[in-house]
Amino acid sequence: MRTSTAVNGAVALELLRREAATGDAFNLVILDLQMPEMDGLTLAQTIRADPLIQKARLVMLTSLGLRLDAEAWRSAGIDAYLAKPVKESRLFDCLATVMAETTGPTAGHPDALHAAGAPGRARALNPRHVRILMAEDNVVNQKVGLRQLKKLGYAADAVANGMEAVEALKRIPYDIVLMDCHMPELDGYEATRLIRQMEMGKNDPQRPPAYIIALTANALESDREKCLAAGMNDYISKPVKLPELQAVLQEAASFVRPVAARKRTENSGVNNEAVIDGSVLAGLRELQEPGGPDAAVELIELFLRDTPVKIQSMQSAIARSDWLALQESAHSLKGSAGNLGARRLAKLCAELERLPKEGKLAEASDLFGRLNEEYGRVCFILEQEKEKPIESL
Repeated sequence: MRTSTAVNGAVALELLRREAATGDAFNLVILDLQMPEMDGLTLAQTIRADPLIQKARLVMLTSLGLRLDAEAWRSAGIDAYLAKPVKESRLFDCLATVMAETTGPTAGHPDALHAAGAPGRARALNPRHVRILMAEDNVVNQKVGLRQLKKLGYAADAVANGMEAVEALKRIPYDIVLMDCHMPELDGYEATRLIRQMEMGKNDPQRPPAYIIALTANALESDREKCLAAGMNDYISKPVKLPELQAVLQEAASFVRPVAARKRTENSGVNNEAVIDGSVLAGLRELQEPGGPDAAVELIELFLRDTPVKIQSMQSAIARSDWLALQESAHSLKGSAGNLGARRLAKLCAELERLPKEGKLAEASDLFGRLNEEYGRVCFILEQEKEKPIESL
């Protein structure tokens, strides 16, 4: 590309108009939201109002934690936005998408805005397809946060410290993590560093990095820099307000590739039926008393609440070479999985239970890894089953 720079909005407008008048108009303008005298939104609106230069594509650069709602972006005629610091790969994807458009947007048009890298129109997260983990040691804050997420339509799990968050991400491919910065045992900053190291070690293209949002009591520049240095994507100040939570989750749309969407597009051979036997859940639902709770949902919630302890016990038993404890934990999970129709998970538990008896102890770690992956798939399907209305089944 041929590029030019301008130190402020007035210089940018002068340069844009001069080049357009010579027949060599700029095709793209990258704006900074925060500029002295004339901010990025004002500059964008001025460009869109000038017939001579209004066809230029507009990409806005925003600071971490500083966001506007979609209507503000659309009314200014912004084509896309990127959060600073901007990575080269994301800038490339964003510009490739923006410049591939065949017709320019107009201010206020509903299709005028898309997040960086999103295809062609505003991309919204479907809450039903997103798995969220909340790491928060304060019980009251945790309860409030989970209720807020439920109000917005998101399913979420909760842990009480950073170490539990790291362990949870080893088992389940969470798309978004709401990470309290100050927690006992392991704070949010260190937990994020460990998570990023773990993701780099796996380098799994089918499991993109989690989008980590810091929960912080402060909104100082030093806190912002500390969050970035730890590997967090964004932050939100406590106490968290519902509109701000909704905004930060929607901003994650350009980064998050939810598990549900991946499972529809990947030819992995894994499907809901293979993970969970639907006939087992249907049989459980037939046990429901008129006007009573859904028996299947009750068992699912019990499984989702109790199984992480069993998984942790198996991992600890392997680390300690405590084969009796491993057999007991695997046997217990085998029964729980079978009762919910998770036949493949139950089979892996049975194999893990047999290893000490057959003297194949060296295979325990690898088999546990496969079991852990299957457990993540089971949890995802069961979360979906919880949301299904009884009459539709």
